[in-house]
Amino acid sequence: MSAGKFREYDYGQKKNMEIYNSTSPPDYDLTAINVPTVFYVAKKDWIAVYSDAEKAYKMLANGKGFNVVNYEAFSHADFVYAKDVKKLLNDPIINLLNSYKNM
Repeated sequence: MSAGKFREYDYGQKKNMEIYNSTSPPDYDLTAINVPTVFYVAKKDWIAVYSDAEKAYKMLANGKGFNVVNYEAFSHADFVYAKDVKKLLNDPIINLLNSYKNM
């Protein structure tokens, strides 16, 4: 998110004109995504900021869950490197996927 908008990469005004035919990058139309989507977020994530994730989730046409990782210090790199990522994140995701197995 940049300036409260979820948009394509900003190359700067000159390069944006070449690529997007506009001085600023276009917004992603999250309302056009109708695939069931679940978010897993961390309150201490300084890259994918919680409030931005919340805004993006609310724009989805078919949001099916907004889940906060149940560990206060969990941050961006922890989604990959945390020693307890299996328990905190991977197992809940596997359980969610398994719940759709027989549908």
